[in-house]
Amino acid sequence: MFGIAQAYAPVDQSSDSQPNSSSYDIIQGASSTPSISPILSYSHSRSPHVIDNQSFFPPVAAPSEPHVPTFPHFIKPLSQLIGLDEIFYLNRKNALTTPDLRLRNELLRSYTEYVHPFMPLLEIHDILEAIEGNGNLVSLLVFQRVMFAGAAFVDLRRLKNAGYATRREAREQFFRKARLL
Repeated sequence: MFGIAQAYAPVDQSSDSQPNSSSYDIIQGASSTPSISPILSYSHSRSPHVIDNQSFFPPVAAPSEPHVPTFPHFIKPLSQLIGLDEIFYLNRKNALTTPDLRLRNELLRSYTEYVHPFMPLLEIHDILEAIEGNGNLVSLLVFQRVMFAGAAFVDLRRLKNAGYATRREAREQFFRKARLL
């Protein structure tokens, strides 16, 4: 008794070749649908063997490993509760990137001069000392929010030198980073 074929491939109906006696045809006769023949054929020993290297599914590239970014020395590491998928998503959305040194310093200066005196919500001295390297750490969320707030007052030339066309574009990007975190 023959087993049931487990995988099927479309057969080109334009060829006049006949299947060999060891293959098992599923559909015979005239039909509006193409004939299907098994990829696996059964020999008399009942052991399946592959007669065609054809694959139903195109080869799929292995997903690239999520890149876990390295943060500046003053940023706390991400929580262990955040999965690699979330890290990959945040990285793709640039929420885990920090501005270059020059822009970062300008954004901090703008924050301390224009925002903090009127809304002293943070211990700005702790943040500045952490950046200077006293061993304290700042969460990435707090840091991105400080960057966003400082972007409203930083010199426009600094933003343009960093690649932003307008102040609005810079603020939108810094806001998006903070919101995603």
